[in-house]
Amino acid sequence: MKSKLKEYIIATLSIIIVGLICNFVIVNLSYQSVSLLFIFNISILSIFVKTDVILYSAFLSSISWNYFFIPPLYTFYIDKTEDILMFATYFIIAIITGILNSKIRQSQLLAVEQEKNTQVLFEHTKNLSSSNTKDEIINSSIKKLKEFFNIDSNIYIIDNEKISDKNINPKEYAIISWVFDNQEKAGKSTKILQDAGEKLYYPLYTNHTKIGVIEIQNNFDIKNKEELFQTFVYQISSALEREILNEKAQQVRLINESERLYSTLFNSISHELKIPISVLKAGIESLKDQNISKDQDIRELLINEIDTATERLNNLVSNLLDMSRLESGLIMPNIDWHDINDLLSNVLKNFKTELQDKKISLEIDDNVDIVKLDFGLIDQALFNIIHNAIIYNDESIKIKITVKKDANNLIISIKDNGKGIGEQYLEKIFDKFYRINSSITGGSGLGLSIVKGFILAHQGSIDAQNIYFNNQIVGLEFIISLPMII
Repeated sequence: MKSKLKEYIIATLSIIIVGLICNFVIVNLSYQSVSLLFIFNISILSIFVKTDVILYSAFLSSISWNYFFIPPLYTFYIDKTEDILMFATYFIIAIITGILNSKIRQSQLLAVEQEKNTQVLFEHTKNLSSSNTKDEIINSSIKKLKEFFNIDSNIYIIDNEKISDKNINPKEYAIISWVFDNQEKAGKSTKILQDAGEKLYYPLYTNHTKIGVIEIQNNFDIKNKEELFQTFVYQISSALEREILNEKAQQVRLINESERLYSTLFNSISHELKIPISVLKAGIESLKDQNISKDQDIRELLINEIDTATERLNNLVSNLLDMSRLESGLIMPNIDWHDINDLLSNVLKNFKTELQDKKISLEIDDNVDIVKLDFGLIDQALFNIIHNAIIYNDESIKIKITVKKDANNLIISIKDNGKGIGEQYLEKIFDKFYRINSSITGGSGLGLSIVKGFILAHQGSIDAQNIYFNNQIVGLEFIISLPMII
């Protein structure tokens, strides 16, 4: 109201000023020319005031021009026909000019407002698109609502009749539940649930599903921004729906993956257990036979077979226990200073036959001596890699272990001259229970997964790459990088 009164006062003063200028400053100005100045004034006013003020200005300037400038002066009587026609024309032109300029100005303001709204919606959409969780979407939306509409808000997601925020009183819970169920806004400035006090509740939903409720906590006066606000609400709903669907899809993937891993584990463990158990049972039964047990050569052969089967069972159980510890987060590396030569000697003593046949060679840089690591974990990781290289290649396999330092890391390279691995499998060989289809019978698919877990526990990294010569795969290399300072 005060703003409108101010516009009327400005219009009146501007007409008075124009009249005074024409009467006292420009003395010799003809009364026909005065009309042009009054129309010019109305054109300027139309930029700043509304249509009703323009109509008032056109009327006031018309009678002022008639009374003070059209002969006979100081009367509303016009004695010439051409002056009557000019007066009528002036009045019409003043109104049309003022209204058209006002409309143009309003269109410009509307265009600016729409551009601003479009920019706000774009920024909001960009923020929602970059949000990866429901909490990020909610926090981003609350911040944007405060910034643009100057309102405080809360967003409640409802899933299986459970509201995300448990710290609400029973009255609020009932209101939120009603808005969610009926998909209608309620609270202040509505005819529904007016006992909500100063709060206003909007439903969050899309064409496909109900999402939740948005609560406006302070005075909410958006007037012409109602449509924009509704667009905001729909954007929030769509973003939340996207994230909810992603979570459900992830749950389905986890269930499917869990079932796949269970099936793989069951099949693998069943097979791995069956062979050594059968060997153990057959060996023990044979040793019970006195005719067989009296033969020293057969007896030693059976004992070796039993020992091999026992070792196989021990490795399987150890791998399962190590994987369980890795997944539960119970493995905490016992980092200490160790001699790299002692570490590698301890690893290689498990491969005495291979060392005698010179299938394994070792090269350690002179500047590598004492290193900081968990002796047991790295020992097991290196054993698993070397063991895999031996059992998955033929008898002509040769393995070279190289140890060196760079600026900040200990680099251990394990190369073989075997058949390598298809490039499509390289990124998967560290996955749990993953076995290449062409692999030999046996193995649980846990060895390299455990290696990666032990290396990551040291904050290090491990990579596998094929060795090429003349575009042919001539071997495989594992590169372990361990930070020198942990």
